[in-house]
Amino acid sequence: MISKYRHIGIVVNDMERSINFYCNLLGHKIIIDFIEKGDYFSKLVGLKNSEARVVKASAPDGIYVELIQFLTHSSIEPKGNEYNIRGRVHICYTVEDIERVYERLSSNNIEFISPPLESPFDPVKTCFCYDPDNTIIQFVEITDSSLIRDGLK
Repeated sequence: MISKYRHIGIVVNDMERSINFYCNLLGHKIIIDFIEKGDYFSKLVGLKNSEARVVKASAPDGIYVELIQFLTHSSIEPKGNEYNIRGRVHICYTVEDIERVYERLSSNNIEFISPPLESPFDPVKTCFCYDPDNTIIQFVEITDSSLIRDGLK
C-alpha cells in the first residue's frame, strides 16, 4: 500500500523564524512557498475559511518538511514541552559531526534537552533539541557503522 515516505508537516507560529531554523541552521532548501486557501483546503484541514502560508523545504537527502502557518486561525499552544506528551512526534536527522551541530545550534540559542550522549544500545551519539515551535528534533551520529544493527542505519 505505502510506496515511500513523503514529508512531515509542522504547524508553526512564525514562518520566518522557522525558515531560519530549517533552512539557515539545518541546511534545507526552499522548494516552494505559497498561500493555500479555498474550499478544498478548508475541507482538507477541517477548518472553515482557512488560509495558510505553506513552505516546503528539502533536506540534503531530498526528504522535505512542510511548514504551515495559518493566517486565518490561531495555532493552539501545547500544554507542555515534555517529551512524553501523547501524540508528540520528533524528526531525526543523521549528521556527520554531532558535536559541531550541537555547538552551532547552541550558539544560535537553540534549546537542547541534553548535550550529545553515547548510546548504550547502538554505536551512535545522539541528542534532542527544540525547533522554534517546540517540535523535538533529534540528531544522530553513527560512530561505528560496522556495528550498527540492521534497520537502524
